[in-house]
Amino acid sequence: MSELGIKNSLIVGFCAFFVFLSSLLVNLIQLINYLTIRYVNVNLYRQINSYFQYIIYSQIIAICEVWSGSTVEIYFADKSTADGFGSEHSLVVANHRYETDAAFLWLVAERYGCLGSSKAFAKRELRYVPIIGWTFFFGEYIFLERDWRKDADNIAIGLDHIMAHKQPTLLMIAAEGTRFTAQKYETSMKFATDRGLGVHYKHHLLPRVKGFAYSVRHLKEKYPEAALYSLQLAFDENKESIKISNLIKGVPMNGSVHIKRIPLSTVPTDSEESIAKYLYDLYSEKVNIL
Repeated sequence: MSELGIKNSLIVGFCAFFVFLSSLLVNLIQLINYLTIRYVNVNLYRQINSYFQYIIYSQIIAICEVWSGSTVEIYFADKSTADGFGSEHSLVVANHRYETDAAFLWLVAERYGCLGSSKAFAKRELRYVPIIGWTFFFGEYIFLERDWRKDADNIAIGLDHIMAHKQPTLLMIAAEGTRFTAQKYETSMKFATDRGLGVHYKHHLLPRVKGFAYSVRHLKEKYPEAALYSLQLAFDENKESIKISNLIKGVPMNGSVHIKRIPLSTVPTDSEESIAKYLYDLYSEKVNIL
């Protein structure tokens, strides 16, 4: 290894150690906040926790923007989208193609003042992972167990908690359910063909309807003032370069995000078939954007 390579490795190692140590310290303070202030004033707890969440996620954003020099251009479908994004409670349907998606979605949230109050649906197992998983837990993310009898209750309770936040929140949902791979893509499209769904995507997996449908129905019934956003994240570089390891190495990535606001009142929820067709059509629009 060259002298420059050794120096770069030392810098990366030091930065990684600093991020790890500082994030653990923030998690400890979050725990104290959770065990004390939450029982006295839950709104104050949420406000304080949003600052701690911001601290942890901003370090990841710094890796993207400062260390690797990555950029992302944001495009809005219309004026109502530009005016509303980041200023209201919203359910954001995002594609999930790359392992760096979360980092760039946090970057978008930071630009519009919602990094500390951004949320997502996540696997229950993640809540036990130090730093990121613990931050998810303290931030009241919605954890799913892949058991619908439990998940339906978790989603309803989680949505009620999130909508009770005083700050505008961005609740991210990856309706595809998992990250894109060639094998998953083939399985997904075969399922769509076998079921006669009449859809064939080029860059997406078939979205899963149940969780999306339940969330939209719950929001329409109890929180009609909330909004739905369709978010499409894409990169100029080939897929092989869009990796977390390359971000850490300082490889720049140039992406773009297209965002469209959709009033909840326009989403059909009268039947499973109608909302399924709506979601499939929404992903067809994402394909056209690409």
